[in-house]
Amino acid sequence: MMLVSHTVLNATTRILADGESPSLKPGLDANQVSPGVIGFLLTLLLAVLIIFVALDHTRRQRRLKNRFDYAMAREQEEREAAEREAEAHGGRSGDASETRTASSARDIPAVDESVKDSPNDDAANGTGRGPRG
Repeated sequence: MMLVSHTVLNATTRILADGESPSLKPGLDANQVSPGVIGFLLTLLLAVLIIFVALDHTRRQRRLKNRFDYAMAREQEEREAAEREAEAHGGRSGDASETRTASSARDIPAVDESVKDSPNDDAANGTGRGPRG
């Protein structure tokens, strides 16, 4: 690797020392082989788009991580609450998981047809709160 870089450096130094500049093959014009303004603008546009995609990806990853952390904390709180409830009722520690499973099944309400039409319209049922409550 060192030999290759040393050889390239020597060749470049000799070309520059001779005063000769590398030229195009006969019959080619510099405008025919350069990308020009359009190539520059497309490259710039591509670079800007890649930066925006990377920023958006980072933002979405951060949001996903925060949602996961929140879900894990909430699950831990629910588990601790179920264990406290089981201990308060004089149950064993093994009953906590059964209590949580049973309460999870009870927490799923049947769909009320009047709420089904407008699930976020709390003003209609008098609470005065928005969709987030």
